[in-house]
Amino acid sequence: MAEKREAAKSDTAKTEPGNNQLVIPPAAARDPKAFELVRAWVAQGELHVSMQMGGWDDPTAWGVVLADLVRHVARFYAEQKQLRPEQTIARVRDAMDAELDGEQEAPEERVH
Repeated sequence: MAEKREAAKSDTAKTEPGNNQLVIPPAAARDPKAFELVRAWVAQGELHVSMQMGGWDDPTAWGVVLADLVRHVARFYAEQKQLRPEQTIARVRDAMDAELDGEQEAPEERVH
């Protein structure tokens, strides 16, 4: 778990000079079997996503991935903005519920 915490800090703090891309976390860079799951960009005021489905037959796996991402976000806000992780998680969960319960929009994504 400590390595995840270190990766979260480096992912949010560093970008490659001049190209607006986050650095690859050290553990992923060292693992020859590592693969990227999601690339998300804000462009022209909207979210654009490229995904590799990861070979999971059960979409439940994505719930685990998204929950882990929310924990990384909560850790960032705790460290950088002094918000309690529970507050951040509750706010993210509320926003996700509102978005998922709202009107369906066609996502602009490329699925590999």
